[in-house]
Amino acid sequence: MKTSLDYKKNFLCILTESEVSDGPRDAVLVKEWHAVHAAEEAEVLTLVGRPVTEVNSDEGIYVDEEGNVFQLAEKGRSKAMEVEQVSEQTRATATNPSSQMSAAYSNTATCTVDTRAVPCPSA
Repeated sequence: MKTSLDYKKNFLCILTESEVSDGPRDAVLVKEWHAVHAAEEAEVLTLVGRPVTEVNSDEGIYVDEEGNVFQLAEKGRSKAMEVEQVSEQTRATATNPSSQMSAAYSNTATCTVDTRAVPCPSA
């Protein structure tokens, strides 16, 4: 499990990312955002992406590498404000532009414009 600070819907958040098995061949990446406190994006921009470690699960307390303490809203009793599930196949396509392009246009005629494949205008 990977845990870091993130910004979502005007809140500083703890983002947890974990892989969950979805059958014998596929895994799903589950991302959960838990609110810490309301904040302006500029205010927390330097914090986003910092890894954090959970030090007290009952109270929802996390600490970053510099020793800064972050506590989840409602002392950890709040539910995730957003949950995202991404399949392994979707992640592979998203990280490989050529397979993303071929997946996006597999059933579409393509033209090359400025060296990028784009859908052809309908005739």
